[in-house]
Amino acid sequence: MIECNRKLAAGVAALVFVPGALGAPGAAFAAAGARTAGQVLAASKAAMLHVKDFYVSGSLGRSGSTMQLHLAMSPHGGGGSIGVPGATLDIIVSGAKKVFIKADAKSWEQLASGNKGEAQLLANRWIRVPASNVGFADFAKLTVSTQFIPQLLGGAPALTIAGGVHQWQGRPVTQLTDSAGDILDIAATGAPYLLRMVGNGGSAGQMTFSRFGTASLPNAPANAITLPGTK
Repeated sequence: MIECNRKLAAGVAALVFVPGALGAPGAAFAAAGARTAGQVLAASKAAMLHVKDFYVSGSLGRSGSTMQLHLAMSPHGGGGSIGVPGATLDIIVSGAKKVFIKADAKSWEQLASGNKGEAQLLANRWIRVPASNVGFADFAKLTVSTQFIPQLLGGAPALTIAGGVHQWQGRPVTQLTDSAGDILDIAATGAPYLLRMVGNGGSAGQMTFSRFGTASLPNAPANAITLPGTK
């Protein structure tokens, strides 16, 4: 029975879900009424949790490992591609219940803890796994916005509102920073969506957020096979 490399899956979660900089708890605030960094962040978190869907693209690095993300996500799942050292995979999560994975043989060797024979059998085929499967649950979380955003914007470092006028791709933003130099650019007009995250401290890299409410969510593949040993 093939099993996902749990260390690799856990590493994916560790890369994304411990940004050095990004969080404050709290209920929703109207963007116009936000006056502190914590209020701006809380408003952005609420907006990101309520938007129908969006797209995230970029990379994060931590402790010598780097992950690439190019994903559409929604409260019910989404999909795209994930790249980690030694493996690149396409992923689709349908209804937050089923995970569909496709990868080449080399990537499956990493995912399957070096099992070359089964990696060859699974190569370039869509594989269906329950989202609750312990080996793949961390991959599934990356496409479900209601799980991704609270983790991404969790923690409670000291954030401040950067002085001056800031823009991201021509759009006015409220820029939040912390003592490590990490940056959050949050839309200053319209809904206070998170537009960009830059890690300059413990989590290096950059992720951008776009296509709010207009992201194209992939359909579940019709030709997927069930991963042996799962239901």
